[in-house]
Amino acid sequence: MPYAYCETLDGAFNYSSPYGTSINVSSQSVVSVGVGVVLDLTLDADLKTVGDDARFEYYQINITTDKGPVETEFFQVGTGTNDSFAQKGFHFMQDNQFDTGMFDPRSGGGGGLFIPNWITGLSILWQAGHSGTGTVDGSGTSRVVSAFREAQTVYITLYRVGWVSFEGDSTIATFANNEVVRQIQLVKYGENGWLYNNLIPAERLVQIGPNKPLIEDPKTGYLVPNV
Repeated sequence: MPYAYCETLDGAFNYSSPYGTSINVSSQSVVSVGVGVVLDLTLDADLKTVGDDARFEYYQINITTDKGPVETEFFQVGTGTNDSFAQKGFHFMQDNQFDTGMFDPRSGGGGGLFIPNWITGLSILWQAGHSGTGTVDGSGTSRVVSAFREAQTVYITLYRVGWVSFEGDSTIATFANNEVVRQIQLVKYGENGWLYNNLIPAERLVQIGPNKPLIEDPKTGYLVPNV
């Protein structure tokens, strides 16, 4: 996690998702928490050496403060070893396992990415996060927002939930028991924000603002630092 920025937001809210879901409360007052985490994803093992046709990894991101939990995000990342593998996700019959709803953006989950024929050692930047729990139409500041604004420390912890391997007609699910992959501590930034930054030079960050750390590379289509 080379970069993370969280802030509380006040004002109108107007949202339309690419999946047809629309929420429009632009005439009302909204208080919420916005979360943006940049992940540096690197394929560190060649699936061909272990015989997998494809693999999906599942992760959880927890944003917490000394005043309590703020937000939980989920995401998945996967790759295949040949062009014939076209599946972009996996659903368990038992939803208490790797429940697709937590990872599928159409169900309110965090989504993710699938890179076919990912080259071992290739790093790809990807941004996760969205606006968390808030209140609408002057109904008061939510507990989550209050906890965030009163916080003295803010942490983001990345957990590995597990992975699913595909080999021929075989599917194997492995649980990682929520092992901690990385934890970072953010510092206060501005009036209502918290920042962790090992990605953007400080002088550049002032120019672009903390909410735009990445831009799309026109040559590759991948996200790169906005420097």
